[in-house]
Amino acid sequence: MLRRWWERSRAWPVMGQVFFAAGLLVLLGGLTRLVAQPVDRSATSHGDVTGALVAVGAVGAVGAVEPWTVLPVSTDRIDDGRTPTSGTDSSPASTDAPAIAGSTSVGGPSASTALGQLSTPTSDSTVPNSLLAPATTASPSALDGLAVAALDNSVTYRRDAFGPDWIDADRDCHNTRAEVLMQETAAPVTFNPNGCTVATGQWTDPWSGFTSTQASDFQIDHLVPLANAWRSGAAGWDGSRREAFAQNLGDPDELNALHGPVNTAKSDKAPDQWKPPLQQSWCRYATAWVRIKATWALTVTATEKSALASMLERC
Repeated sequence: MLRRWWERSRAWPVMGQVFFAAGLLVLLGGLTRLVAQPVDRSATSHGDVTGALVAVGAVGAVGAVEPWTVLPVSTDRIDDGRTPTSGTDSSPASTDAPAIAGSTSVGGPSASTALGQLSTPTSDSTVPNSLLAPATTASPSALDGLAVAALDNSVTYRRDAFGPDWIDADRDCHNTRAEVLMQETAAPVTFNPNGCTVATGQWTDPWSGFTSTQASDFQIDHLVPLANAWRSGAAGWDGSRREAFAQNLGDPDELNALHGPVNTAKSDKAPDQWKPPLQQSWCRYATAWVRIKATWALTVTATEKSALASMLERC
């Protein structure tokens, strides 16, 4: 039919041919739009299907990540190093943001959430026995061998008398805090951008059972606090001996990664003033306390000795 109209239009004036061609183009354009129009799907919209797939994908991604897995994230992290405060053996609360910059994107929660707090045990049975068993046993005779004396407050305690807060003894850019975190982690650690301070791993506070993968949740504690050691005989030491005590990485019990609030509560208290929240850990705590005081020839008070004897009954 179109061909017949075209043959007739050849006899028309030029303007007639132009109008015929324009009308033909309009007709073809209308047919094209009609063919391209999508079919109405009233039962399920495209948006609903997409939303459902995204939701399923997010749930699947969360379930696929074991809570203790170190995700493949970049080392572009915030420095979370801390230093102890003077006068106590606890460190100030962290002001570092827990977010991990430049981390690899995963479905569901952010990488910082996946690498965040794992659990806070509510009973002794949730803590691995390996964290509770003492490195060495302390018999009643070992406790009896400690000299009993009142705390010596004749000389005011100064934190700087034990040297810098944390040092890098082997000059590998990892100071004492980083070394303890690397020693006690149950998973591979990652570092901050400087490559020196620890960002993530997996740690369990031996005295409370708190477990986390964020290094910023932990502070490094001297089991026998520096202030207590000072008043128990360390005030009479020279500076090098005090620094050796404060930075001792050779004894696995002398320095420990503790959950910040636990370390703050412990502060510079002796066993007659503070005991670990987990009673199951009392044996290890008392054993290590007695051994450290014996090794460094530090004294105990009468009430401190009584509290230690009570805890050692659990061994």
